Amino acid sequence: MLQKSKKYGIIKYMKYTVIKTKEAIKDISKINSDFIEDLDEDIELIETEGLDFVVSRPLGNQVFEIKSNRVRALFGFKENKLIVITVIYLKKTQKCPRDLILKAKKLLDNWKP
Repeated sequence: MLQKSKKYGIIKYMKYTVIKTKEAIKDISKINSDFIEDLDEDIELIETEGLDFVVSRPLGNQVFEIKSNRVRALFGFKENKLIVITVIYLKKTQKCPRDLILKAKKLLDNWKP
């Protein structure tokens, strides 16, 4: 996401703080560490450079997906440039399973800092 400075007219990339819910951390334990390394690299890019430097897409209901090799992370935006990752899974089908999108939405709605 680009942000334009009114004072200088400079365009810069927005950086985010990324956190994982306890449910997402449990999901990680079920996935091969080689795939998780790719996701961790993408999360680091989001925090240092911005969301424009990783492959992501909206899934609806204010849920978004980070595509990192075969690993997918479902997330939502919160206040103060905060990204909350709620579900992490290994891609097995062409489409994101609907039940995972609904789970991510429910976890986002109930999430408290």
